[in-house]
Amino acid sequence: MSDGGALTRPPGAAWRRALGVAGLVVAALACVPDLAGIARGSEVAQSLSFALMAMVAPALIAIGASWSTRVAHDAAMWRPIERLAAARADRHGLAACLGVLVLDLVAIVWWRTPVLVDALARHPALVLVESLTLCVAGTVLWLELVSRSSGPRRAVLAAFAMWTVWTVAYLEGMSSTGWYHAFHHVAGIGLSAAAERELSAALLWAVAAVVFMPVVFSNLFGWLRAESQAGTSGSGARPLLGPAASSLP
Repeated sequence: MSDGGALTRPPGAAWRRALGVAGLVVAALACVPDLAGIARGSEVAQSLSFALMAMVAPALIAIGASWSTRVAHDAAMWRPIERLAAARADRHGLAACLGVLVLDLVAIVWWRTPVLVDALARHPALVLVESLTLCVAGTVLWLELVSRSSGPRRAVLAAFAMWTVWTVAYLEGMSSTGWYHAFHHVAGIGLSAAAERELSAALLWAVAAVVFMPVVFSNLFGWLRAESQAGTSGSGARPLLGPAASSLP
């Protein structure tokens, strides 16, 4: 950065910005099935919209924000995200990490409750509130996952988020009577209610795995590799937990 305030574009800014725009587009498109009435008769369509809002869009938005360096000609819409990311990067406490995790998990579970899913079918405009809530909560969590927090901490946060989605999906799919009453099925036409529940659960499992598993394993393997390198390069007596232990939550 020069004294006159001119800012240089950070490496990868173009593709980061493209990912961020893609995240906003995904969040908008996820509202279409409900607003168009498609999701009102299909649990699978509603679950796909939820997965895009809760997991895919937040990941793209957070990764797409070029928060490391403010670029003068970047769109103003990124600046709140950049400021939030900068603030999160300065706070690495366990309480702050747990706070953003709980916020996202509460939003995920809340919008999969029978009352709200049935309400979405009756009042399609409610999907706009759902999208805003899930995208904000998810983006806050993802800013933590891509911040300078320790690798093990990022792996644990991503794992808990993934397991929560998996648990909710499992309970939905294995329910013998079905959680939601807004989806009506006619015998012999389309998928049965049981098939829709199972397909919906499989969809949520798959999206959660694709989104969160790379974060879990890349950070876990990176931490283990750092531990191994520290153990082989160190001379003399080595602390029991190694230097990387200080990075644990």
